[in-house]
Amino acid sequence: MVIALAILLVPVTWLIMEVRSTQMLTDLDIIGSGEPVVVQIHEPGFEDSERLRRDIDAARSRMSGELAFRVVNIDTSRGARFAYEYGVSPATVMLFDARGEVARVIEGGGSAEDLEATFTAHLRGAK
Repeated sequence: MVIALAILLVPVTWLIMEVRSTQMLTDLDIIGSGEPVVVQIHEPGFEDSERLRRDIDAARSRMSGELAFRVVNIDTSRGARFAYEYGVSPATVMLFDARGEVARVIEGGGSAEDLEATFTAHLRGAK
């Protein structure tokens, strides 16, 4: 009985952690809260958007500073409204300053190295 409970506990714990991580990654309330934020407009399954997501993850993994990152799924009503409000399409990166103002929009992304340099400059400029 204890072994069965332990076996069930591992996937349930993983699932809870995954849900919390996804909720944090999609929480846009951070925009304008006093720290710079990078938001990717993402369309799951769209190759350019998937590639941009990988490049962003690679860029973030090499950064020494902490930069808030969020993903807007354009396939959701909230994501579609967000993209419409700002007039952007999938595979777009938006950089918001600490006040929530759009500091830069990058259509189509770029290499992980270019994104890392852009994110680092954005983080440095926000301090």
